[in-house]
Amino acid sequence: MPGYQHHRTTGGFVGGTTALICAQNQPPLLALAETVGGFVAGQYAGTWADALEPATSSYHRDFCHALAPTAYAATFVFKQVESIQTYFRTQAYECFQLAASTEDGLQQFLNIVAGLLLHGAAGAVPAIAASYISHIALDAASPRGVPLISRGF
Repeated sequence: MPGYQHHRTTGGFVGGTTALICAQNQPPLLALAETVGGFVAGQYAGTWADALEPATSSYHRDFCHALAPTAYAATFVFKQVESIQTYFRTQAYECFQLAASTEDGLQQFLNIVAGLLLHGAAGAVPAIAASYISHIALDAASPRGVPLISRGF
């Protein structure tokens, strides 16, 4: 049975990779910011199923580890990814524009950091769903498997 660290590592890798794929049309620095955001978010999202249903035994898997709810939620999120990323990227662009239009060094720095953080958030959006799915996939491959809807079904 995969443990916490395995889920965290796999979630980070899956999240970072997913964010990088979704950032393929971004300039290199912004794609890097989105990949880092996806990696960090993926590390956490890859452990959420066990945070919601603690792994006290191999029978702990219930609704949060189930295939059907995970597939439904992931489908919903992935349909929204493009519009959410567009929102974050637009906000980041405005921050970069503000940084370019001011002479104040501190304001420039803060706007650039805010823009990069917004790109990190854009990378986190698809990473969260993909990393959660990675957790369910790892558990599904274990001898106990995962339920379809809830424990016992």
